[in-house]
Amino acid sequence: MKAQLTIYVAPPLLEQGGTVIVVADEIPLNDWEAIADGTNPALADTQNEKRKELNPGDQLFGVVASTKVSIIEFVYPEGGTYGFNLVPVQDADRTSPQLRTDRILQGEGGGGPGREWNEVSTVHVFGSVVSERDSRVVRASSSMIMRAEPEKSVYQGAVLYSPTDELVENVLIRPKE
Repeated sequence: MKAQLTIYVAPPLLEQGGTVIVVADEIPLNDWEAIADGTNPALADTQNEKRKELNPGDQLFGVVASTKVSIIEFVYPEGGTYGFNLVPVQDADRTSPQLRTDRILQGEGGGGPGREWNEVSTVHVFGSVVSERDSRVVRASSSMIMRAEPEKSVYQGAVLYSPTDELVENVLIRPKE
């Protein structure tokens, strides 16, 4: 069984760039089978290419990330696999900017007190404001960002944390020049 997460990247993240931290949490099969319905933009997206890759028992989740720093925790089944992809939000009134990303770090760590992230990926979203170095600094500061309790949005199978720019600036660990 597999969890597939589609991250819909919206402005200002899409235009200015930023950091998306994706955390995959393994859950017991009983919990997997009992995931409650909830907000899930991927279900309404008939153009989602990942639908073709799903088998019975798999789940397609979706979140909309728009802040310069977006942290997403999502679940996958015990003994199963997961995947995620980022796509630009499609706006019917205008053409979305091209989405360019680079996975810059992968591993474990962070999360804040009482929560350890075992499987975490940090993705830099290219844009006019945020550099790859900024994304690396955000990743190094991620546990402090989570301790500051950023705004939280609950989706089906996922939680999106959206810290304000001010919160991020107040907790960043800046490397010495």
